[in-house]
Amino acid sequence: MDIIAAILSFLALACLIISTLIKGDKIKTILFLVFMGNLLYSISYFMTDSMSGAGSCLLGAIISIINYFITKTGKPIPKALLIVYSLAFVIMNLSTGGFTPQGIIAVLATLAFVMRVAQKNGAKYRLWTVANVLGWILYDIATFAYGAMITHLVQLGITFVGMVIYDRKKEI
Repeated sequence: MDIIAAILSFLALACLIISTLIKGDKIKTILFLVFMGNLLYSISYFMTDSMSGAGSCLLGAIISIINYFITKTGKPIPKALLIVYSLAFVIMNLSTGGFTPQGIIAVLATLAFVMRVAQKNGAKYRLWTVANVLGWILYDIATFAYGAMITHLVQLGITFVGMVIYDRKKEI
């Protein structure tokens, strides 16, 4: 089971890395890759009995696919829906992590995720990806989750590559 979980985690990371390397006007493709990445991470966490991670990633997958279908219609994501997403993440994170420094960091990281998947273009998506991943790196340090931190550092580095390729001459 652990080998399958590791393979799924690697595939999830690949989806999220690719999502940061897609040109800015392909937000639907980006959202689909974020959905797949979170779904694969969720299954991986479930297979290793990490239910908090499984729940958070499953919620991230649900949010991403909802945003995908809304974006497909050409309409903006309703602000009320962003509030619902945020409240769901706050409740989930505080119920599992409590009002500890780690719990608060997880809340901030997931709120950055909500903003990340609510963007209309890849440049803003990458900017919020940096905020989201930095939050998770802080969380990884606070919880001694150094294996997860390695994947987050890789994702952060690749996000910066995407910013250099696509965003350095654009105004965000």
